[in-house]
Amino acid sequence: MHHNNKHPFPCLNCHPHSYIRMVQHLIERCLLLHMDRDQCIKALAEHAKIRPLITLTGSLSAFICAIN
Repeated sequence: MHHNNKHPFPCLNCHPHSYIRMVQHLIERCLLLHMDRDQCIKALAEHAKIRPLITLTGSLSAFICAIN
């Protein structure tokens, strides 16, 4: 088992679709705060413990680029 119950977030390995939706939602919240891409990546890494590689990968990267 890849996850622990220390936080309420979905596990990337166990529930990848839920995890990606959660990251997308957090990115949208960053946008509401008028954060740029780098600020968003830093905030997700610091506050939600989401690795920058995850934020910059695949469709999430396209999503971030489309909004900037």
